[in-house]
Formats: sequence, structure tokens, C-alpha cells
Amino acid sequence: MADPRALLRWLLGGCLLTLALLVQAGEVWHAQIAPGRVMPAQVSAATWAPVPLDDSWRRQKPCRSGDWTYASELWLDGPPGQPYGIFIHRAGNRLHLWLNGTRVAAFGDLDNPRADYSNAPLYAQLPVYLLRPGSNQILIQVAGDCRRYAGLSHFEIDSHEVLEERWRQSSRMFAWQSAAIISICCTLSLVSFGVGIWRRDRLAMLLAVASAFWALRAGLWAMNELPVSYELWFFLIDFCYGIWMVLIALLATGITGVDGPFLRRLQWCCLAFFCATSIASALGAPIYLKALGIDVTVLGGFAGISRVWYEAFRRPNGANVAISIAGVFMLILGLIDHWNVWFSDARDAYQRFYYTPSIVLFFILSIGVVLARRFDHALKSEARYRESLEQEVKRQRAELERSYREAQAQIRQEAVDQERQRIVREMHDGLGSQLVGILSSVRHADAPTPEVEREIQEALDQLRYTMDTLSGDFEDLSTVLAQFRFRSEARLKRAGIVLNWTVRPLPPGEWEAPALLHFERILREALANILKHAGASEISVDAGCDGDACHIAIRDNGRGCDPATLAPGRGLRHMRERARELGIALTFTSAPGDGATITLSWRQTVKA
Repeated sequence: MADPRALLRWLLGGCLLTLALLVQAGEVWHAQIAPGRVMPAQVSAATWAPVPLDDSWRRQKPCRSGDWTYASELWLDGPPGQPYGIFIHRAGNRLHLWLNGTRVAAFGDLDNPRADYSNAPLYAQLPVYLLRPGSNQILIQVAGDCRRYAGLSHFEIDSHEVLEERWRQSSRMFAWQSAAIISICCTLSLVSFGVGIWRRDRLAMLLAVASAFWALRAGLWAMNELPVSYELWFFLIDFCYGIWMVLIALLATGITGVDGPFLRRLQWCCLAFFCATSIASALGAPIYLKALGIDVTVLGGFAGISRVWYEAFRRPNGANVAISIAGVFMLILGLIDHWNVWFSDARDAYQRFYYTPSIVLFFILSIGVVLARRFDHALKSEARYRESLEQEVKRQRAELERSYREAQAQIRQEAVDQERQRIVREMHDGLGSQLVGILSSVRHADAPTPEVEREIQEALDQLRYTMDTLSGDFEDLSTVLAQFRFRSEARLKRAGIVLNWTVRPLPPGEWEAPALLHFERILREALANILKHAGASEISVDAGCDGDACHIAIRDNGRGCDPATLAPGRGLRHMRERARELGIALTFTSAPGDGATITLSWRQTVKA
């Protein structure tokens, strides 16, 4: 008796084999090919040869170009109950599809070299009314150029409902891939450009340009009806690729700090060679020159990435490790794509999925992330520096405020000391001398009473002068002169001295309170000297401004003196010191028997 488990395995294996044969029955891997554009009426007269699918024209020797027609058959056992469809994974550059003598689909004008449908899967519905039991003739007319991705992949024929959904999924994947690459690269380019302008960062500008060129390449690659000639279109695609490869290599080495003159010159030389081979291929040179240019550019980029790998092995860090990993994936998948396009003998190599656009996007994003982290680190460092700078500014400000307070305290202390010295001088020169005179009069009994009274009155006046200066209640220089007149007029009258007052208005607000005190003390010292030494009967005070030149002059008609032989006294010395502190000029003129004059002069711009 047979083993039930062996029987079950045999039945299961048979079911799987049957399913595999059914799937295989829907795929066409072999066809007949004839040169030229064979019409349905010319099928029997054409020269046909068997051809395996996928059939990539650039892989043929010699390279296949122009118009070629593929023929195949669809066998139906009976009348079709539903529409069929044909799903071609890749064909190009332009294609017309015929079923039983009727054209059912056209992908581009066969005579228009600007049309190219070789970058996306194609699908056409086979109408029910054209299908018949038995043999159905299928003709596929293909027009292309061996320098392009021309040829015909294997295709599938099955129910319209099944194949259309598969084709839509494949088309959506291609469309979404292109849209994602274009949108992400454009966004990254704009952001990097803004950061590069803002921060004046060379690497950010390189990333912006590289992302922009890859977005342009993806947009050109997704076109079916080309806006320019094919030669220019394909040259632009190659040029974008070459520029991108050079900039990415420069970015990778620059971010990791391993760039140098040799690597930079190598990248630009590879780009020049790549452009030269692309131009030559576009002008009709053998197609292998284009492959050679791509190989040289890839080798140049590989040299830069290898330098990054070496640095990551010696001194690993986040930047060089991340770029090294992304570079490994990009290189491996890029080599797989390159092998499939140019060297692979696999029968489906012509239609295989291209990894390069997606992995390139991943590599660009990895560099963008590294640059973003560097930018974030720079911003944080700048913030820390700004914070430390603000703290230092606060510290310096506190230090300046402390120094200012100490300086102000010192100034106040010096002012107090000066005021004490002034009071001592005034008490000594004014009230002290008066009290000495009174004491002398009292000691001499023959001193008349009016004389003692006059001495006491002068002492009281001197005390009032001192109190006035201590109060410091002066608004401007005119107030100082008015107060001086009020305090001096009675004293001069008792001494029998006539006061002539010729004072014009002086500009208000020119002098501050400390300066006004100096003016008052100079005037009082001048009056005291006249009363003590001049023996005058008349005093004239003249003040005013002529333009910006101002003056105050005090004259007497006393005995006068010779300034050259005059012994320097404390009064005149004190007046000169105060004038220097005010920044004004003090002149003393006198002659024997002709009185004396003290003049203060200044410009209105002089400030105390």
C-alpha cells in the first residue's frame, strides 16, 4: 500500500507544477523578428528570424537601429468570453501593436525621434471582437536607436482584468518614484540653497546644486514626448548625472574633511571626460564610448568614497560612518544596474528594476541629514557662545557699574574734601580776619564804637556769603550776579563805595551748579581784595555777551599796583585755580594810581 504522506506530497507537487505551467503559458519569451516596418499584408513576404526575449538592441552586434517588427501568436481554444490584454514590461523607443491586421495601440509616432516610451511599462487591451478561436496574429512594430534603451522585453497576455491592474501598479510605482525623487530633491535643493546663502556654507551650496541636477535628471527621464531633440535630451541626462557624481564626491569628502587638491582635480577631470564621451556618442560615435565615460565617472566617485571609507576606518565618527554606509549601498546597487544594462546575460536584464534613482535619493538624503546635524550643532554652538557672551556682557556691565559707583563715591568724597577746604579758606580769609580785626579793636580801648560795629557787620556779611555758597541755590549765571549784587550793595554803601552795575542778560542753562559756585566765589574773592587792599571809592561790574564771546569784568578806581612787582597772594591764586577748573580765561590788569581790573572771558560753547 502506498504511503499516504508520499501520495500527498506527489499531489501537492503536481498542483504546484500545474500552476507554474499556467503562469508560464501567459508569458511570451520568444518571437520572430524581421527588419523594417512589416505591415499585416506583408507578413508572408518578410524575412523572419527567431529571437529570444528580452531583446536589447544595444547588446546586439552590430547594434540594432531603425524599424523592426516582432511577430507572435495567441492561441485560443474557443471564442473568448472576456477581453484580453498585453502587458509589455519594457519596449522602445516607439511601438505600434497590431492584432489580426488591426492596429490596437500606438505608443508614440514611429517617425518622431523625439518620442521615447522605453522608461515605463506599456499596456494595451486586445478587444474581444478582434479575437477569434485558434491562431491570432500579433505584430509589434518597434522604432528605436541603439544608443537609447531600444528593444522589446518579454510580454504577458492574459485577461484584461488581471493584467491591467498589474500594469497600473507598476505604472504607479514608476510615477510615484519619479514624483518622490523630484519633490524631495527640489525641496532639499531650496532648503540647502537658503542655508548656504544664510550661513555662506560652501557644502550646503554644493548639496543644493547636486539635488537640483538630480531632480532635473529625474524629470527628463520621466518624459515620453521630448521637448527637445533626443541628442540634446540624452546629453542633458548624462550631463546631470556627471555633475551630480562630481558634486556628491566633493560633498562626501568635504563633509568628512578628507578633501584635497588631488581629489578635487580628479573629480573635475572625470566630469570633463564624461561630457566629452557623451557629446561624441550623441554625434554618432560608438555607443561603448558612453559606457566608458560612465565607468570613468563612477571610478572617480569611487575614489572619493574610498577615501571616506579609509577615514571612517581610521577615525570613525557619525558623519563618515553614515556616508560610508550609504556609499556602500549606492555603489553596490549602482554596479548591479550597470551590470544589468551593459553586461548581464540574464534574459530579463533589459526590463529589470533600476535601483539607482532610489539609492541615489537615499544617499543625497544621508548627506542632507549629516549637513543638517552639522548645521544644528553650529546653531547650538552659536547659541552657547551667545549665552556666554551675554553672561560676559552682564559681568562686564556689573563691573562697570561697580567701578562707576566707586568713581562717583570718590568724586563725592573729593567734592566734600574740596568743600571743606573752601570753607576753611573762607572762614580764614573772611570771617577769621574780621574776628581778628574786632579783637584788635576791642583790645585797643580807644577804638571808636562805630568802627567795632562796622567790623562786626562785615563779619556777619561774610558769614551770610558763606551760607549762600553752602546752600548752592543758583539757577544760572544771571542769578549768581543778582545774588552777588544783593549781598554786596549794602556792604559797599557802608564803606562809602559807589557800585556801578552794567549787566546784560547772559545765556541761561550754560553752566551747571558746581560751575556757578566757582563763579560766585571768584566774584566774592575779587570784592574782598578790593575792600582790603584797593582803597577805592567806586566799583564797576560789567557783564554780557557779544556773539558767542561772553565776559564779566570788575573794575575799581583804587590805588592800583604794578602786576610785575605784585607779590602773589592767596586770593588771586585761588581765583586763577577756579578759572582753570571752569575752563575760562582770567586776566588781571592794573597800574599804580589807576585802579585794577579782573576780567573773566569765555565762549558760549565752553561747558563746565
